[in-house]
Amino acid sequence: MNIHLHSVSALAFTGLFGLGAGGGSTPPSEDPYSGLFKFSLADDVSAKIGGRLFYDWGWFDGDEATFNTDATGTTPELEDGTEFRAGRIHVEGELYQQVGFKAEFDFSQAGATEFKDVFMTLKDTAVGELKVGHFKEPFSLEQLTSARFITFMERGLTETFTPGRNSGFQILDQNEEKSMTWAAGVFRTTDNFAKNTGDGEYGYTARVTGTPLMAEDGAEFVHLGAAASFRTDGSVRFRSRPEAHLLNQPADSGTLVADETLLTGLEAAWVGGPLSVQSEYQMAAVSGGSGGPDADFSAYYFLVSYFLTGEHRNYKNTTGAFDRIKPSENFGTGSGAVELAARYSFLDLDDGPSTDEMTDATIGVNWYLNPNTRVMLDLVHSEFEDGTVDDDANLLLMRFQVDW
Repeated sequence: MNIHLHSVSALAFTGLFGLGAGGGSTPPSEDPYSGLFKFSLADDVSAKIGGRLFYDWGWFDGDEATFNTDATGTTPELEDGTEFRAGRIHVEGELYQQVGFKAEFDFSQAGATEFKDVFMTLKDTAVGELKVGHFKEPFSLEQLTSARFITFMERGLTETFTPGRNSGFQILDQNEEKSMTWAAGVFRTTDNFAKNTGDGEYGYTARVTGTPLMAEDGAEFVHLGAAASFRTDGSVRFRSRPEAHLLNQPADSGTLVADETLLTGLEAAWVGGPLSVQSEYQMAAVSGGSGGPDADFSAYYFLVSYFLTGEHRNYKNTTGAFDRIKPSENFGTGSGAVELAARYSFLDLDDGPSTDEMTDATIGVNWYLNPNTRVMLDLVHSEFEDGTVDDDANLLLMRFQVDW
């Protein structure tokens, strides 16, 4: 690789301090706490290296046959456990102020390296920012908020219907006042390596958000949003585990032959200083194919959080999602930030061949030692019904999290 040494500071590796990279280039991200290792290779060419580690522990008690830790269900045992929930590394950058890129891979799954965000962007086109590659479809406030910044260790039961990451094309833009965003894209459902083949299987997804109220200091705001995804995959299956990644997925719609599927979602949030509330409601309407049954499913959650130390949740108006928490004082010089939270989630798969329903009630405590480190503790009570069983479990979860 040839590196232009156009001045003494042409290759300015800035390490943990995140200083200007030299050569006149700007950092490729708005978040100064992400990708703390930044460097410049030439004028208007910059990049940074980042990553994350989520190390989880879980202690479980409940009905083993339903909430087991064996994904196959062949040995119904509800065992305590530990795992690296995420172990990612990424490189992202900016080329000549118009082209962006990111390549992120996860090494936490045994025997596989998964694609996460792997894409290119073209900025300032006539229709906004154009993104091409493998990334999250524009659907759901909680899904589009990075797992580094969500309130609980796992997202709510609405994630059952969220398309997540797939391969495709997207345009994203906002109004001049930065009070509205809109995004739309065409996607193919792909595996963890961004690969898929098949004729006529596409997803058309769009989302719009607005902040009708936004205080100048960002400590008080209202977020509203709506999204829809029309999909022509030949079959669909919706499954969910309780809000604990180590457990099985007892809630299961079964595989449904589908002519088309329509996903819709509504989202709202309010932040008033240290207090905030957030909620989403989602529906999945499946039009059965080859004489198969139609089915309508739904899910929702409601959460509330409060910072005992006075901080507030931050918002990224370019994407219409929540952003990084910054403690007033970092641990060492102060206490860090302490957040209390509670959430209620409900999933209804009781239609078509399925009779499954799941309810989760969660309370959590988050300790943010600094903007890049937090410790999380969640207590989840989960209930599952399918018409023949009515089972429940109590789940105690802990995470040690760092990103850079």
